[in-house]
Amino acid sequence: MQQTLSTGFPRFLRLFHDFFAKISVHTDTLYTQHSQSPETIITLRSISHFESLYLARATARLNEAASTALAGVARGNPPTPADGVTVARAYANELDAARFDPLLVRAVAKVVGTAVDGLAKRVEGLVVKDRNATTLVGPQASAQQVMNAQLVSFMCVCETRLVKLQEEYPEQTSLIFAPAVKASNTCMRLLLLTDHYRT
Repeated sequence: MQQTLSTGFPRFLRLFHDFFAKISVHTDTLYTQHSQSPETIITLRSISHFESLYLARATARLNEAASTALAGVARGNPPTPADGVTVARAYANELDAARFDPLLVRAVAKVVGTAVDGLAKRVEGLVVKDRNATTLVGPQASAQQVMNAQLVSFMCVCETRLVKLQEEYPEQTSLIFAPAVKASNTCMRLLLLTDHYRT
């Protein structure tokens, strides 16, 4: 039962939405995108355990998407722009699934923010900084330069799509993951501007 309710938490939460909508005609209960009455908050706290499990699974899904995209780096296969699209789509899907609920979408936005911040740190750690990343020998780029360039492209695609996501959500929600979007932008710029990438 716990697994069913946590996995299908958005559907479970919709039942509460229907309930609040029906009783709001006869009471002062309010649950909208902009305000929630104390009664609704207290009621939703009773299912907070299932929400925590749902958010933990969302975190795992986002981390898995990032790990899959970066899995080939150790074997010399950098992430592609298509991998960036896949990772950004994972962020968008999690937010979209929670879009209908003003409190759940903010909680998911925190999860997305943490995931994006983690991704930026992982990419920074993968940047090649040895001599081959800066040496200009021959008409072609070295494998290290190609790796760094691919990491830049990957982060650029992610960051561009995250900026678009910010425009799709209310300010209260977009501000939650705005610092992480800024971190991804900073990561991308560092890749472009640091001496070990400049060729």
